[in-house]
Amino acid sequence: MDKHLVITLTLAVLFLIVVNVVLWCRMAYFKKVSIALKKVYEEHKSEFEYEVEKRTLTLNIALKELELANHALAKKSKTDKLTGLNNRSSFDDTIKAEFRRSTRTLAPFSIVMVDIDHFKMVNDIFGHLAGDQCLVWLSSLIKKTIKRESDVAFRYGGEEFCVILPITDAKGAFTLAEKLRSIIEASHFEFENKQIDITVSCGVFTFTQQPGVGPEKIFLYADKALYQAKNTGRNKTIAYNDL
Repeated sequence: MDKHLVITLTLAVLFLIVVNVVLWCRMAYFKKVSIALKKVYEEHKSEFEYEVEKRTLTLNIALKELELANHALAKKSKTDKLTGLNNRSSFDDTIKAEFRRSTRTLAPFSIVMVDIDHFKMVNDIFGHLAGDQCLVWLSSLIKKTIKRESDVAFRYGGEEFCVILPITDAKGAFTLAEKLRSIIEASHFEFENKQIDITVSCGVFTFTQQPGVGPEKIFLYADKALYQAKNTGRNKTIAYNDL
């Protein structure tokens, strides 16, 4: 065999041997590193998982607190600050929702408008603080009178209140309005040890899918009945259907 060829083959074999040795060394090194990393991970696994759980819990708590804060803010925006009843904005949303439900289910629903008789005299004679306390007092009587969870009371504005009564016919609404009027008449509002007799007038309307009647007219008809009660002597309940 040619001497140069032998040398070339020998060098090639040596080169392959060196390459294999280098590859084996690298593989051994990477395996060693991998084992070391795995060992470190195993040693700190519980600590790592605890930290992840801790941060996850903290995040969930923060999200829950944010949800509660948003809920409280939404509720506050729908509540009358003085009386604690639902406010005008809440009334507008609720009557639209009840109108849609009544239209869908064909069940009647009623509203009762309530207005304090001669409320201006309370403010003029006893002062606005007495007037505010009178509104709070009346609100508490309204809350005690409506029993069902579905019934909702509102301070519509000034000395005017409203109660929405889902799935309630005209007779049921009139009966509740008269009960509320009678309770207020029989009760006595006191301010600075002075007894002040308070009465209210009530207007009632029941929606039974009358053509052309929407939320605005439902309120309008109850309001007309209320002012009919005030214009014919006060301290009485009148239903719009009776006009």
